[in-house]
Amino acid sequence: MNSSKNRNGKRSHAGIGFVDSNSTKQYELDYVDGPEEYSSRFLDLQNLQKEMYDDIKKSFIGEEERKFHKSWTAKAKSEMRHEAKLDLEEENRQALAEHKQKLDAELRKNNAEEVLRLRDALKMEEERVRGLEGELRALREECARSHVVADVSQSLAGA
Repeated sequence: MNSSKNRNGKRSHAGIGFVDSNSTKQYELDYVDGPEEYSSRFLDLQNLQKEMYDDIKKSFIGEEERKFHKSWTAKAKSEMRHEAKLDLEEENRQALAEHKQKLDAELRKNNAEEVLRLRDALKMEEERVRGLEGELRALREECARSHVVADVSQSLAGA
């Protein structure tokens, strides 16, 4: 440790190179009546420094506030657009789902009507086929009778 003495006669324990010495600049204060009252020049400088600090603070805070407001509004607009887009997509999905349900119901109704129409057509066709089968049976019976009659007449003629 460096044990040199400073101007007050006290030992400094600040370490190597951090001691008060004759080469250290000393600034004497401008006292008027004693150490408690500062000169008007010093007070003026203090007030000027405070005003400058306040002006810098106001301008910096104002600028930062504008930057923050600008970035916040841009971000808020972006989020609102995103939410509006999501809301629109959800509304479109719901509208499409409702439209799909309506189309499905209409398609099922049309299919049911088509099935009923085809059943009626099938019944009519089956009745027509039964009628034709009945006519065919009658014709076969008549044809079989005519063959029998022809066979009988042939056998009678041949005998």
